[in-house]
Amino acid sequence: MTSGIPLDDSEKQYIREHIEDGPGRIAYTLSTDPAFRMHNGGNRTRKTVESFIYRERNRTDITMKLELPVSVLVRAREKGISEAQMQFVAMRAILKRVVVG
Repeated sequence: MTSGIPLDDSEKQYIREHIEDGPGRIAYTLSTDPAFRMHNGGNRTRKTVESFIYRERNRTDITMKLELPVSVLVRAREKGISEAQMQFVAMRAILKRVVVG
């Protein structure tokens, strides 16, 4: 059961900086340190820290911005294709090429 209090930005930063200490030690510090207690009420569990670390390690932040000639954008809009759709198709094509090789 969780307390329902999401991790504060300062807690997230602390976890990132002290990840080598392990989730149990980090949870203990987050629960006892007065700087963090004001955010979590003195209740941070090992499971919460483990979940955050897992999400951080498996996060994929891929940012891609297509720079297309205006003529291509105009033709795409005429055919009902949005810029977001073009970015999706381009991302999929790149990932297929990278994964499949």
